[in-house]
Amino acid sequence: MISGFYIGVLLTGDQGRAVNLQLVNNDYGVATSGKACAVQDCYIVGLGTNHTGEGVTLYKSSSGILVKGNQISEFITGIVDSNADGFNAFTGNYIADGDYGIVVGSNDLYQGNIITNCAVPFTGGQAIGTENGGD
Repeated sequence: MISGFYIGVLLTGDQGRAVNLQLVNNDYGVATSGKACAVQDCYIVGLGTNHTGEGVTLYKSSSGILVKGNQISEFITGIVDSNADGFNAFTGNYIADGDYGIVVGSNDLYQGNIITNCAVPFTGGQAIGTENGGD
């Protein structure tokens, strides 16, 4: 378990992976600035919505990132992508107890995410399939 840090895991290189991790009581769960990285099957719990953290953060230089099968809760924002041109994918995540669920760029894709107890479930991106309000 990774606990008590400002950023639990920071992926700065290309093709980095955060898989099957327990990240608890960090300001930010996982942050990446690389390309072709994956954040998968992680349990990520923050410090609560009275703090400014995010569960999974993709910095402006990130692209080709897969965020899949994570359980994320107790952050202001569950998943945020700062790069509007990133071409990232978010699928099968469970996000709970935050102000925002998923906040992504216009080129990002999402499918099959479950978001509960978040004031704003989705902002930006393109829903694929019938889940999450797609066609």
